[in-house]
Amino acid sequence: MNKYFLLLIAVLFTVSCKNGTEPVPSYVGKWKLVSQSGGFAGKTFIPSPDSTYLLSINANKSYERMINTRLTQTGTYDIGVKTSTAFNSSGQAIIYDNANWEFIVIKNDTLVLTDPFPDGFGSAYVKVK
Repeated sequence: MNKYFLLLIAVLFTVSCKNGTEPVPSYVGKWKLVSQSGGFAGKTFIPSPDSTYLLSINANKSYERMINTRLTQTGTYDIGVKTSTAFNSSGQAIIYDNANWEFIVIKNDTLVLTDPFPDGFGSAYVKVK
């Protein structure tokens, strides 16, 4: 009985110990738009080489969108699981200002955000280093 009690204490101690720093989620950072497609007409937009569209996702749950050096949008976000009735699927999503949301997929240095409805947009970003 004592050895089980000691094992339980050891497990609780190990689980409760933290090194003081939480890992930074992979979506936090600056992201540069490389393409956007979709909509009712199925258009594709690729920014010109002299334009920069940035999405900054901050660790403090705030975000900013910029075109070149002009701030175009700012607010708060959260990450959660959402379900799209249009696609009958669910997945990780970013929710902007407790209202609008997009599915979020990250692979290596690429972030893909997709609207949850059939004629929505999909946007591809690369991480700014």
